[in-house]
Amino acid sequence: MELDQLYTTFDVVKIIGIKMERLQDWIKRGFIKPSSEEKVGRGIKRYFSKLDLYFIKTFQGLVENGITRQEASYIVWDVQKQPLIINALRSAGQPQDVKKLRTEPYFIVTEKGWTENNFSRTKLVYKDELQIRLTENSDSDFVHIVNLSRIKSQIDAALEE
Repeated sequence: MELDQLYTTFDVVKIIGIKMERLQDWIKRGFIKPSSEEKVGRGIKRYFSKLDLYFIKTFQGLVENGITRQEASYIVWDVQKQPLIINALRSAGQPQDVKKLRTEPYFIVTEKGWTENNFSRTKLVYKDELQIRLTENSDSDFVHIVNLSRIKSQIDAALEE
């Protein structure tokens, strides 16, 4: 997997399937952050990594499923700080020791009411332990499950086109 390759905002729009105005708005408001920026004339050229693409797609999915942009950005930022999730994204679909990868990686977001900082945690789980983790979070008002393998597959397929 070429995680070092960078993609422009034009690439992101095509790969993710969103309008340029929406992506620029998300960037302007700080919901999405590029890996690097380069000042070009009066403008700024932004570059995104493959991992950034996965997280932009995650952000988009959370927003499309009723989570506010502010909350979705906090969730994505939290996920980006978790090495286990980053490693799961890097290795999902790659031939590896089954004990290390286990099954498809997901992450869950649990909420206890709709207040500021209401998302109690994001946690990496695997398909085989999803039911157990949901039982552990039965005191939450809402539980959102994000399938990282599916997001990764969608982005990877779009990159191959």
